[in-house]
Amino acid sequence: VDVRAELESAANVLSLDGDFTIEKMSFANAFGTLVEDLKITGSQKSKFYLDAGKFEFTEAEATAGLLPLSLSGYMDSLYTERFFFDLKIASPESDLKAVLSLISEKMTKDIASAKTSGKFKFDMAILGTMTETEIPGFTMNFDLSDGKVQYPDLPKPITGIDLHGKLTEATFDLKSFRAALGSNKIDGALSVEDFERKKINLRLFTALNLGELTK
Repeated sequence: VDVRAELESAANVLSLDGDFTIEKMSFANAFGTLVEDLKITGSQKSKFYLDAGKFEFTEAEATAGLLPLSLSGYMDSLYTERFFFDLKIASPESDLKAVLSLISEKMTKDIASAKTSGKFKFDMAILGTMTETEIPGFTMNFDLSDGKVQYPDLPKPITGIDLHGKLTEATFDLKSFRAALGSNKIDGALSVEDFERKKINLRLFTALNLGELTK
C-alpha cells in the first residue's frame, strides 16, 4: 500500500490518496477453490471521518487478474464491535478472457492456450454488519453474452455461450445458460438454495449429433 494522507482539521476528516496491491487472494466454498493466488492492483481516493469512525470511497478503481473493477460506498461504525458495510463493486463490459483470469487454474484447465471472446459485465453489493461471528451479506449479478472458446485440441469452438444469473452468500441462481459445440446444443437453468446441503434444481435440454461427438 502506498497512501498519501492530508488532514482537514476544520472538519476533522482525513483525506487519503494512493495505490494498493494484493499479491495473492484466494476464495473457497463448498464447491472447492474458486479463486487461488489472484493478484489485485488499484488506486483509490477516500475520506476517513475521524469523529464518526466512517470510511468512504470517493474514487476507487482496480484490476483483478485481467478484469477492471470500480468500487464505491462506505464502511461505518469502525469504532464499535459491529462494523457496517455498504459497498458496491462493478465491472464495465469486458471479455470472457478477463473473467476466466479470476478463476483458479484447476477449474479452467488449459484455458491459457484457448482463444476466447464474449461480452461480460457484473455488479456486486455488499451490505450488512461484520462482527466476530457474522459477515455482511452480498449479492452479485452477472451476465455473459455471445461467448466463444476455441481450444487448440478441438476442431470446433464452443460458441453461443450465454450465462445470466445471481449469486448471494447463501444461494446461486443461474437463470439461463446456453452453449453450442458445432450442432450440439445445451440450454438450461440451475439454482442452488443451500451451499452446505447443496439443494439443487436443474433444468437441462440438449440436442446431440452423435456423429460429431467422436471428433
